[in-house]
Amino acid sequence: MSTSIIKVLFSNDERWSVESNGERTAYACRSAAISAGVHRAIEEDALLMIYERDSDPDAPIDSRDVELVNQA
Repeated sequence: MSTSIIKVLFSNDERWSVESNGERTAYACRSAAISAGVHRAIEEDALLMIYERDSDPDAPIDSRDVELVNQA
C-alpha cells in the first residue's frame, strides 16, 4: 500500500496550490492553501509536503544535513 502525498506549492501560474493525485486546486494565498492541504491530508491520511516559493517539488528530498533532536 502506498502513501498519498499532498503538496502545497507555488505553481507556474503564480498562485499557491494544493496538488493531490495529479490534480491542482489554486487558492488566494499561501495560508489558505496550507489550511486546505492540512484538511485534505487529514481526510486522506496522507503525507503533507509544504514547499517554499522557489522550491522544486519534483527534486529528490535530501535529508543528509538534518539533525534530529531527542525531545525525551
